Amino acid sequence: DRLFREGDKVMQIKNNYQLEWKRFYDFTDGQGVFNGDCGFIHTIDNEFNEITVVYEDNKYVTYDVTNLDELELA
Repeated sequence: DRLFREGDKVMQIKNNYQLEWKRFYDFTDGQGVFNGDCGFIHTIDNEFNEITVVYEDNKYVTYDVTNLDELELA
């Protein structure tokens, strides 16, 4: 098993065209995170079993336990 911590660098390891992202500085949102995208774990919410990752293009993506297998430590 892997252990994720806030601040860890992670990489998306498979394309997910349905995963939603938000960019807060310009209030845009969309879908799609792709193999090779790298970011950092921003928050870990143990109550809701979610991890939020901030990608290099300032996209915030929330992962639940069903899609954590798409992340690897980078």
